[in-house]
Amino acid sequence: LILEGRQVYTNAEPFSLHARVVGTPIPEASELVLATVDFFGVTNWLGRVKIPANTTDIDTQFTVPNSGAGYWYLTGLLRSRNHDLFQATRGLGSVIPLAPEDAMKNDKSIFGAWVGGNNTEIGAKWKRDYVWGNKMKIDEKGHITGHMPGVPAGLDSILHFTYIPQWLSSKPDDANFGKYPPRDWDAYGRYLEEVTKQTKANGFTIYEMWNEPNPYAYWLGSEADVVKIAEVTYKAVKKIQPDAKVLGPCPYGFTFDFIETFFKNGGTNWIDDVVLHTYTPIPADDYFLPGMRKLKELMTQYGLGDRSIYITEMGYSTPAVSERDMASNLVRVYVYGLSEHVKLIIWHMLQALDDKGDPGYALKLKNGMPRPAYVAYAAMTRVLEFADYQGVAPGLTGGQRGFDFVKRGATIRVAWDKSVVRGAKTSYTLKTEGESLRIIDLMGFESTLAPDGTGNCTVELGTDPVYLISTKH
Repeated sequence: LILEGRQVYTNAEPFSLHARVVGTPIPEASELVLATVDFFGVTNWLGRVKIPANTTDIDTQFTVPNSGAGYWYLTGLLRSRNHDLFQATRGLGSVIPLAPEDAMKNDKSIFGAWVGGNNTEIGAKWKRDYVWGNKMKIDEKGHITGHMPGVPAGLDSILHFTYIPQWLSSKPDDANFGKYPPRDWDAYGRYLEEVTKQTKANGFTIYEMWNEPNPYAYWLGSEADVVKIAEVTYKAVKKIQPDAKVLGPCPYGFTFDFIETFFKNGGTNWIDDVVLHTYTPIPADDYFLPGMRKLKELMTQYGLGDRSIYITEMGYSTPAVSERDMASNLVRVYVYGLSEHVKLIIWHMLQALDDKGDPGYALKLKNGMPRPAYVAYAAMTRVLEFADYQGVAPGLTGGQRGFDFVKRGATIRVAWDKSVVRGAKTSYTLKTEGESLRIIDLMGFESTLAPDGTGNCTVELGTDPVYLISTKH
């Protein structure tokens, strides 16, 4: 049993799909039962299709009504009179069309995604690329060749350097030659100058000194040598491209001992802004926000309090978290990032690189099928791109969290309750002065709530963020 068809729709289009039964003939009459289960667990039975006995290949086209933006798991069950035969499941996403004004370039956008796929589908404005020294070659005339990426049209992009070229490595015969310090730091600097000439011509203006140089991820030298990498990279890039930004130290998490050692050993002299990765299975409320605040305290302590923070990799991975928690935490991370004035967050990853095993961090599968976090990302950018952060929302109690934004005359409050178990709700009242409230849920579905007898609106908050939009609160 195979379910086929487009996988992402706008919220005005019905789903047009195919169910194919192929392979060994089924000896008795059977039926195909179709149903969808939405992101919030509501089941919708679509109907049954009769399959004659001895069918070897049948292609049934069917249409699923689209009630608006959202996410559904479509399941087909092929069953005979006595038992189930085959089952297939696929994801379907319906997203709000991106407004033309929100699709425009935005130098202040925080939204990024990498690797794979098309950023513009979900409204992301940033991506990331690399120059991997271990894959670079040098000819007899000293010309360096290899992967020299360019900035895609309509996007901004950051470039990171990783690995020492084999001809410069202090351990060229080691299988991990690219993770060791260079045998000659001046030669490594000249290599970076040559690379920067090309990447500058290709449109890059922001560089990361290295990718995750924590011992022993992408680095097998000392922590003192990490500072040396920053110095050599900073000088080489600035020599060729004085107005470029150089970021560091780019650890793989809130590894504060590593970050403070880098700052203490002089790394602050060789970076313009701070960059890091923030992977975790821990909820954003309990990991990302406390981590950001501690990082900012450390930056202030070492004279970097006025510098920007870039997060060039962030993600939640299944099965460490559920698909639903992945989507919920994605929005929380970006809202917390906006509230803490993070420069950008690049979600890793947009599309899975293969179809083997669990897709992990990916927002959609290799075949293009979206996951709930993909739809949540698209809904978020439709609401929050070009929105200006205003501050923490008033009237919150217990575990309730809320943050206010303004966008083209509308007030947007993003709110959730971090302390309740999934499925539980707490009440929250907004002073809307008699105005109805637009509510957009995590998957982008929009509804309207009329004011109560006091002229205000009371909403129920759960673990998943919702967007509350009016002109009064």
